[in-house]
Amino acid sequence: MGAPVLAFVLLRAITRVASIEAWLLSPLLLLSLLFFIGCIAADTPAGRFVLVVLGVGSGGAFVWLLVKVRQFPRVPDAHDVDRVEIDDPEKIPTAPPMLLRGELKCNANRWFRDADGRRIIPRGVNLAGGSKMPTQPLGYTHEPRSLDEPRGEVSFVNRPFPLDEADEHLARLRCWGYTFFRLIVTWEAVEHAGPGVYDRAYLDYLQAVVRKCAEHELCVFIDFHQDVWSRWTGGDGAPAWTLDKVGFNLDNLDASGAAVTKQSFKDRPYPRMLWNSNHQRLGAATMWTLFFAGNDFAPKTLIDGEPAQEYLQRHFCAAAGRVAQALRDEPNVIGFDVLNEPSNGFVGIEDATDISNNSFYMGWRVAPWDAMRLGAGASVRVDYFSSFLMYDGRRTLNPTKVCAWANGPASCVWLQNGVWKLQASGNGRETPELLVKDYFARNPSTGAEIDFTADYAIPFWKRAAKAIREHIPDAVIFAEPVLDLAKVGAKESPELSDSDVGAGYVWAKHWYDGTTLMSKHFSQYFGLDSVRMMPLIGLGFIQRGHGAGIATFAEESRVMGSSGSPVLVGEVGVPIDLSAGAAFDSEDFVEVTCAMNTSMRALEVGLASFTLWNYSPENSNAHGDNWNGEDLSIFSRDQCQDPSDIHSGGRCLPAVIRPYPFRVCGDPTSIKFDPYAADRRFDFVFRSDPALRVTETILFVPRYHYPRGANIVVSDGTYEMNWETQTLSWRHQRANAPHTHWIVIRKPIDPAPSVPDSEADDTKSLKAHQSGPASRRVEPGDDDSNADFEDVDLDDAAAASSSSSLEDLEAQSSFQKK
Repeated sequence: MGAPVLAFVLLRAITRVASIEAWLLSPLLLLSLLFFIGCIAADTPAGRFVLVVLGVGSGGAFVWLLVKVRQFPRVPDAHDVDRVEIDDPEKIPTAPPMLLRGELKCNANRWFRDADGRRIIPRGVNLAGGSKMPTQPLGYTHEPRSLDEPRGEVSFVNRPFPLDEADEHLARLRCWGYTFFRLIVTWEAVEHAGPGVYDRAYLDYLQAVVRKCAEHELCVFIDFHQDVWSRWTGGDGAPAWTLDKVGFNLDNLDASGAAVTKQSFKDRPYPRMLWNSNHQRLGAATMWTLFFAGNDFAPKTLIDGEPAQEYLQRHFCAAAGRVAQALRDEPNVIGFDVLNEPSNGFVGIEDATDISNNSFYMGWRVAPWDAMRLGAGASVRVDYFSSFLMYDGRRTLNPTKVCAWANGPASCVWLQNGVWKLQASGNGRETPELLVKDYFARNPSTGAEIDFTADYAIPFWKRAAKAIREHIPDAVIFAEPVLDLAKVGAKESPELSDSDVGAGYVWAKHWYDGTTLMSKHFSQYFGLDSVRMMPLIGLGFIQRGHGAGIATFAEESRVMGSSGSPVLVGEVGVPIDLSAGAAFDSEDFVEVTCAMNTSMRALEVGLASFTLWNYSPENSNAHGDNWNGEDLSIFSRDQCQDPSDIHSGGRCLPAVIRPYPFRVCGDPTSIKFDPYAADRRFDFVFRSDPALRVTETILFVPRYHYPRGANIVVSDGTYEMNWETQTLSWRHQRANAPHTHWIVIRKPIDPAPSVPDSEADDTKSLKAHQSGPASRRVEPGDDDSNADFEDVDLDDAAAASSSSSLEDLEAQSSFQKK
């Protein structure tokens, strides 16, 4: 008996430490044991037989695994959904309305709160990926000439959609339960014509979009969006004149290797996620260094007689202020995300000749010194990765020796600031020579070590917040960490004082399943926790591991004010074109749905508020979101088989549409929804806050998953279900000590359950709960309130069990019908 017990204990220990599910590890251990026995007895017939069996078994297991890896679960009865007429707005189900500005409190630990202190869990979308590009002329990146237009004569009006389409899209999103929008706005959209020249037509249009959102009881926060600085450096965001002012020749950025754009690929395949490599290129890295730290690293660089950092930040903040001024009277504008995914540029790089600490292995690997030489007109050979982590030899960049600087190499910012010089060579030509390879490692003036967040990011947040709050004093500021490819996964410490926080800050980090995003393939057996850099094996561990990584964001936000600040995952999503867009040909989104559900489960495990990336009205199967080959939109006209149905066009909706708690009278401890269960089981557990005067918790329950009603079980109290607003109001007992409450919702197939099914450790023993008469099926059209129930005294139960485990405390709660 001792050996099996020891083996079981060892197995459990390994699965915990290595994040490997036991069902996967058990055969591995068995095969290893057989191999060990065979090696010991290799000289005997029995030993050789064991080795043969092992070889055959291993081969069979490998084949089985290859087949199994590509088999994804299917959502049962996925088409058992009510058709909702889009032309009859009165019959389109809605969702609980979001809070207005001033009602959403953001200065008390990780949770958003309402005026009563209830925890708010916003869920929304980014609207929209297409807003990165102008409408006139059309700025899609797959159009080879989309960067050739007169650079100041553009318009972003009708991004994200024409106003006459707004009702359709907004009604659809609210029906799906998404009521909190991250509204994409770029600096270029506001100030493309030149410094201080603002596009009044676009600002009027933006105001009209916000008012349309208000009509649908939807809230927004403005996201000043950018990726790798601008469209001319391979991304989006800043207007062209910012590059002109620094001295770049925009026509030569791609040709010289100072940037890589999708437009230059024309009809050639564009490697997935290649745009990210622009973080290493001269154009984007120079602009970000000047924007955040030009005063320290480029003091000799002036724009119109003003230090480059001051000039760029002053104009950016003025543009942000102009947007705030246009929206100051719109109460559904909660706040502003001051800058999407900002970069550190060259700041903090220890050695300008070394690229080994850069974690992005895609495309051409360009070190800072390589980037400077390329910009000066030199040809440089660098390592090339044809796809993520796939090395494909060395390639030559800038073979025609084009200079990125408008006035020649001598006008390079970094030459002027003493990083390198032009050295006369024997053939009479001048060649670049590096002078200070650790120039960016420390502050050049003081020699002090660099803390980018404290030294550069936070001062910028404060400056942008001041410009915004001049017009909207109670605006909430959404702040993001700087994207430093040398420090992926590093813990942040965005320390702010209470005076800095003011009306509220939100820690708005992004999270993606990195391996799925980069490879465009999803594995339900192997994953990587991109936050804690841990391997994950088995779907359960992948979901829980990702969720644990997301939960660490709350630890970082604790230093944002004395009470901490809420956390919002500002971007999260899944490529819809997984496996080379296999779902588009087969119309079978089984892999994508499984990948999306895994990310959504991770968000539930991490108890996260979030805004999905993204909802793009102009998405197509051929060109995705029309930006750099990305396709992450949860909606596409190409999937719209019945234009009159509100759900038609939605992608992987069984995973995207989910029940969730919205206003909670305490701290959530567990959220779980399983779209793969025939009964669509949803479990929610929270720990009550006795300081609250209200006892009503509100949940979103979508008719999409419960078209014929639902069986609902609650731990205590009474509830009302309104199917028109898809809102469940649950009034539970008030207690003078913290108490655990739970609810279970199921599609009416089997009898209602008696206990919540939670992965949280503190709810595993809730089997002592009694559903009793609290279980009831609620259908559309029914009397929407359950019968009255009388609970045991929760104060007495909690006081008697204040030092007991949660499951012991919960066992004391039961129901008796009056």
